[in-house]
Amino acid sequence: MFVINHSLNVNILPIGDGVIVSDPVQAAETNGVQSIMNNVEGCKQFSAGRKPNFILIDFVEKGEAFKAADTLNGVT
Repeated sequence: MFVINHSLNVNILPIGDGVIVSDPVQAAETNGVQSIMNNVEGCKQFSAGRKPNFILIDFVEKGEAFKAADTLNGVT
């Protein structure tokens, strides 16, 4: 079983180690089909070429993460 954690984080307090949170402003683009598929392709070298079983995202109501999952599962 293989999971991709797909999110864009921003530092909201750039002091010391800062405070890192998911970026709601860019969530629609981050959760877009092309962004997710690019992440999947980039992870193939670490997964023996396998596709993920799960995609972990933030702000599921933004973007097209379900469409990306359909693409990965061969559902049209």
